[in-house]
Amino acid sequence: MPSPQNSHVLMIMNGPEDGRVFDILKESITIGASDDDDITIRSDPSLKETHAVIVRNNNQFKLTKNWPAQTPELLIQPGRCFTIGQTELLIKLKYQV
Repeated sequence: MPSPQNSHVLMIMNGPEDGRVFDILKESITIGASDDDDITIRSDPSLKETHAVIVRNNNQFKLTKNWPAQTPELLIQPGRCFTIGQTELLIKLKYQV
């Protein structure tokens, strides 16, 4: 588990769920339309079950998208927006929110 000073959050930056904030408490989190996903986003019709996985290694984050096909890992820079389906997301240090 990350230390409090290195805690990060995932923020939804657009759409009907704009402003939702999720603590990143695990090394691997799933994002998708299923209740089984760690982060469930139902308002984006383009998202599928376990649409993507974000893996944290220290303060680095890697994204793998599973739909429409599995993609190579992409490095996510905290503070820079990225898109899953039609949803724009952002990872930030928790104290910067």
